[in-house]
Amino acid sequence: MVLWHHKDFVKAGDAVNLSGPGRKRFFQTYEQRMSSLITHPLFDYKVSYRRALELQARLLAKTLTGEIAEYVPLMTR
Repeated sequence: MVLWHHKDFVKAGDAVNLSGPGRKRFFQTYEQRMSSLITHPLFDYKVSYRRALELQARLLAKTLTGEIAEYVPLMTR
C-alpha cells in the first residue's frame, strides 16, 4: 500500500513540502494510527497509541522523580 505519491509534494526552491492534499492525507493517516489499539507491554491491556504515549510520559516522569526504579520503553515492531 503506497500512501504517498509524487503529486503529494511541491518543490519550493531547495525545499520540498507537502501539497494541500498530501498534508490532508498525512493528518488522516496520523489520526488513524493514533486511534488504533495496541496492547501495552507493561500493563498488558489495550490502549490507543495516543494513550500509550501519555502513559510513557508518565512513566518517564516517575522514573526521573525516583518513584519507580527503571523506565520501560514502549517498543513497537
